[in-house]
Amino acid sequence: MVIAGIKSCATPAIEVLVRVSAASALDIAGYQRFSYSSWDDTGGTAESGGANDSGFYDRNRLNLTHSISSDNGLTVSGYYRIQDLAESYNDISVAGNFGTLSFGNTNTAGASIYTSVINNGDYLYRTGQTFAGVNGSPMATSSDAAAAMSATYASPNFNGLSFMVTYQDAGSAAATGNDATEMGVNYGGSMGDSSFSVHYLNNDIGDTTGTAGDEEERQQYGFDFNTGPFGFVFQREVASTKDTTGTETAEIKTNEYAVKYQATDAINVGVIKLASDDKLDTTNNPKLDQMVYAVNYVVFPGFRLQASHATFDYEGATNNEGSSTTVGLRVDF
Repeated sequence: MVIAGIKSCATPAIEVLVRVSAASALDIAGYQRFSYSSWDDTGGTAESGGANDSGFYDRNRLNLTHSISSDNGLTVSGYYRIQDLAESYNDISVAGNFGTLSFGNTNTAGASIYTSVINNGDYLYRTGQTFAGVNGSPMATSSDAAAAMSATYASPNFNGLSFMVTYQDAGSAAATGNDATEMGVNYGGSMGDSSFSVHYLNNDIGDTTGTAGDEEERQQYGFDFNTGPFGFVFQREVASTKDTTGTETAEIKTNEYAVKYQATDAINVGVIKLASDDKLDTTNNPKLDQMVYAVNYVVFPGFRLQASHATFDYEGATNNEGSSTTVGLRVDF
């Protein structure tokens, strides 16, 4: 949608005019989603105490984008995303033959270079659970669209090879040691009717207070391979926490495997397996195994039905095993 001018014709005496220059035409897009989740588990006493094991959920997203191009090939773009009136994402980028400079909290290396199907929103699923000491996705600890502002450089594409570097400032309320640096490299290409991409990411985050002894290092790598109607995705993340002596106190390893299948033009199905554990925690020995079976059905362009069923088996301080079913309606605009 491009806003050029809007006039009110309620009465001849009243006129409302909104003008946006042609050089900075505003594009508006987004979606609304309403979903229902129901789950069953064996951990804790919440359900036996009368707590619901189901819930209604909504998500409302509005994306505003615009770009301006100069005669010498320089492109300046702006992006602003409003989500549920509680989260805001923004980005200002300058692109040219040198690559792209981005400023904001959206186009970070972690938000752009990854393969996680759970994180990218291909499917809608929810467990209704919180699992201590493990991660529910291999993106749970990256700087993907983080709240803190950052500056990012993305290189041009060199025959399929590209890289990104992000520096994230934790803000004036945080210690300087809590700033983050993230670097990633990606290589993609095609072979006949097949396409592929592989990536590697490294994220370093300092102590939250400068002396807390919770410095973190996160490494991610994975691949995405597509051939015909099939897609195969893998991603692994290793999230390490170190104390003031540099000794690792936690090392959460998370693997995600996914198979996607475009059954028809309207129906896409996926099977996702996630496994996460921290073998350094010898007290609780946390471990999570999770399976997700999901489907997207495009009823007609702009309107889709999303559904999934997830099973989980968690071992930790309080063991938990169960399943969750989610159904959602989504309208895109």
